[in-house]
Amino acid sequence: MTANVFFDSNILVYAHCVEEPQKMCIAREYIEDGTRYGIGVVSVQVLNEFYVVATQKRKVLTPAEGREGVMLLSGLRVQDLDLAIVFSAFDIEREYKIHYWDALIIASAQKAGCQTLLSEDLNHNQRFGRLTVKNPFKK
Repeated sequence: MTANVFFDSNILVYAHCVEEPQKMCIAREYIEDGTRYGIGVVSVQVLNEFYVVATQKRKVLTPAEGREGVMLLSGLRVQDLDLAIVFSAFDIEREYKIHYWDALIIASAQKAGCQTLLSEDLNHNQRFGRLTVKNPFKK
């Protein structure tokens, strides 16, 4: 990885899923590289989603572990949400006919200047302007 990479919450959650060791290893490697090379980006929305999914939906972390995870992940570059991102997400939602929350992640990644969005939720190799979705679990 050499260009800025935006992490969707599902990739962050998989880094803690011991019941899926292959996905866990792949997710951890991407997160470690993103941190090591200073190219990893998340948004405030993604950190919130990570906490809820990891502690309540998937229950792979306790609330205390989830809070610690958010603190560790905040070592990545964190894109704040602002009105420009919200309005951009409205346009993306309408143009690509996708869920608003996914559009908000795309808009955040674009604002952060990322070229790649790592996500399992969107179509592999789908492009949104200069941003390309990559599913790290696809060969």
